[in-house]
Amino acid sequence: MNQREFERIQGQICAQMDELYEALRAKVPYASAEALMQCKSTINQSPFEPRDARIQCKIDSVIIRVSVDDIKHLSLPEEDDAPNNAELHLSMDGSIDADLWMNHNENPWEKLSFRAELVIITMKGRYSKSFHVDQIKGNGVASQEVHPQSHLHFSGQNESIRENIYIDVPRLVHYPLDMILGLSVAMQNFAPNTFEKLKEHSIFLHLCYLSQKRLLVPYFNMYTNCIDADGKSNKNIREVCPYLV
Repeated sequence: MNQREFERIQGQICAQMDELYEALRAKVPYASAEALMQCKSTINQSPFEPRDARIQCKIDSVIIRVSVDDIKHLSLPEEDDAPNNAELHLSMDGSIDADLWMNHNENPWEKLSFRAELVIITMKGRYSKSFHVDQIKGNGVASQEVHPQSHLHFSGQNESIRENIYIDVPRLVHYPLDMILGLSVAMQNFAPNTFEKLKEHSIFLHLCYLSQKRLLVPYFNMYTNCIDADGKSNKNIREVCPYLV
């Protein structure tokens, strides 16, 4: 890895930010995606280190307006309450191994965290429900807790109720999510009609295919032959899914 190659990779990642920004502007009404443009500064400011070439990628918040009619299975604490408006807040933070980026058959993300929060404003309060998916390579071996390599957390908040608790478990096995894959999961659950329009954008579909190839092909390949004829899991899969025996 030399500096010229490093800067070329930075340019490729920034180009993907531009493409996602343009797709959202074209197909998602009232989307606030300026965080994608701001992320390019973080990418370009990542210093080149020949022996440890890492590119930081942080997207603070992409905001997508959600139609209240699209929110299914919603239950509010008070029966006479009703939602007025809703938004999806999507963010991501990660570190890319530039050497792995050059190998198109590898997941280049050394660390990756995607978070989605559904914020609902009602006549009587503000509510939120969120999930995030973390990927930390090798963490399952070092941790004393059950810690899948890529895992899902849920959380929620009701500002009108003080008896909230937060607990960091369970960590549920889930494939890794970058902004493209995470946006797809969140929108298909909370804004499915808008997502169908977004899929009409050919560049967005291309971005989906790229992320699926880079992140999901290596991930799901780890599940191949992970359980033997006697039902026993192998050592490699237990880092990905430590709940297996």
